[in-house]
Amino acid sequence: MEPKDRAGYRLFQTFKRNAPGGVIPNGPTVQGVYCMTADGDFLSGYFAWAFKNRAQGVIENGWSQFERIARQRGWSPQPVPTNSLNHTLGKPVESGGMKLEVAVRDMPRGRDMRPGTNAFQRDAYNVSWVDFTAAEARQFVTEETEKKKLPQSMLDKLSLTLKDCVRGQASDWKKGRREGEIFTQCMQNDSNSLVVRITGYADLSKPGNAYACQIHGSASFDKSRQEFTDFKLVASGQRSGMYGANDRQHDLGPAPMGVAYSMFADGNR
Repeated sequence: MEPKDRAGYRLFQTFKRNAPGGVIPNGPTVQGVYCMTADGDFLSGYFAWAFKNRAQGVIENGWSQFERIARQRGWSPQPVPTNSLNHTLGKPVESGGMKLEVAVRDMPRGRDMRPGTNAFQRDAYNVSWVDFTAAEARQFVTEETEKKKLPQSMLDKLSLTLKDCVRGQASDWKKGRREGEIFTQCMQNDSNSLVVRITGYADLSKPGNAYACQIHGSASFDKSRQEFTDFKLVASGQRSGMYGANDRQHDLGPAPMGVAYSMFADGNR
């Protein structure tokens, strides 16, 4: 969900108020397949994940409703706007900060390259993001060739996305055990840029769930612009347990899972 001062947030809240009772539960989770007008009129919708046929039905019903409203209001076809959309996930990146795309998926289990009992599970992965302020991003910058340990707050920030959401939803570790260390180390330094190596580990757990992983990565920092131009990080290790909505009831593990971090292609998505 967008920040509350963003137009997209306000539009969806209008749509939610216009939706029939029961379509969108009154809770923090609102993902689903929805159709609305540009003013937030409810056309159709289905809460949560939907199979292809159900999603197609939502779109077809939404189009039928739109045509009915268009006739009632006397709307006529207009050119499709060509202005670009703001695809920023979360808050815009501040100068010197970073927005990393986070991809999580199961890793091969022996000769089984795509673990799972059905096509959905074998192809499952999930994508989210994590934001670093300029001050947080600077924590990775060092000109020392010896390893420099980062503050615990940096591990806490990464741990927000070190979780088993491969097949569905997973809560964070705020009420669990968070142990680990992250180090940064200068590998290359010249007048314009430097390259750092990032290493460490995380051991995260709470009743019923755990993830223990090794962390490896590298990043390039532009000295004149005072920002990272490249950032790649991988966490790989063993997950175990299940959550209420992550489809692990028959796959409790331990089993290997990987989390990959990289800068968005346009640097500000």
